Amino acid sequence: MKKICVIATGGTIVSSDSGHGLRPELQGNELIDRIISYREEAPKRLEAFLSEGKLSIEVKDLMNIDSSDMQPENWLMIGDLIDKERDSFDGFVVTHGTDTMAFTAAALTVMLKGIGKPVIMTGSQLPIGFEGTDAVRNFCDAVFAAMGEAAGVYLAFNGRLLEGRYVTKIDSEDFDAFAEVKRRYPDTEKNGERTGEKTGGQNEEGYEYRPHFNRKVRFISLYPGLSAEDLLSMVAEDTEAVVLELYGAGGISTGQRNLIPAVQKIIESGKKVYAVSQCLYGATDLSRYEVGRKVLSLGVSSLGVCTREYAIVTAMHEA
Repeated sequence: MKKICVIATGGTIVSSDSGHGLRPELQGNELIDRIISYREEAPKRLEAFLSEGKLSIEVKDLMNIDSSDMQPENWLMIGDLIDKERDSFDGFVVTHGTDTMAFTAAALTVMLKGIGKPVIMTGSQLPIGFEGTDAVRNFCDAVFAAMGEAAGVYLAFNGRLLEGRYVTKIDSEDFDAFAEVKRRYPDTEKNGERTGEKTGGQNEEGYEYRPHFNRKVRFISLYPGLSAEDLLSMVAEDTEAVVLELYGAGGISTGQRNLIPAVQKIIESGKKVYAVSQCLYGATDLSRYEVGRKVLSLGVSSLGVCTREYAIVTAMHEA
């Protein structure tokens, strides 16, 4: 028998119309009861596993919030629960709102280093009970994935299993709401930059729980017209780390509005500076162009193959 822990955190999947818009309301067991009531192939299979003793599900109602309210403190609550119950279950399913799911997936990947078990996140674009909802398929797929051998943090969404480290939300309405972006390389250092292959964050041997996030991080995406003064004004004195989203492989303005002096001043003030590409695919490579090498020489850390969500979470963890 596979023992699966379902951690309910809220989101669209358990929402109903309050008269003032959608609001999370159902508890985890209520969600499961409604899913099993659908007479489709996937919920019938799920019900059969339960009745035949091949599967047991224990629900933990951890919170019931719109994912727009998901904060680093909530990431720690989810991580703490998984760490505490790691030896008690074969896998975990985390139901979650879609809007910040990629951030939480990145956070769990960072926290649950080498977890060695499936941690499958899921949610839906339409609430359970709405006509044509994707909640049934997504939840069932998540449970089936949690019963499998895919160790690490993943998203089960629209019939696909996506690695949490590379996932980002790309559509606010379509059921195919998430994409697994960036390229995967062997998990080694390349030109001083971090790379990683698709393994659910399980490249490292041995489990280590790492529950730390520093909120004093600033994320700044470059755009034409941004001046050094503008950049400096975006970084508060108590900021401890800055993530710069650069052009292409790692481009930054060094001409009319030269940003290099601002980056140098930020680093000299004792703040860590990380670089990530604005592009959905490909790695950040500060060594490719002369403009990139200028920031690399200042001590900027290139995050290589990395989504903006994973970049921000990494900076928060390391700051």
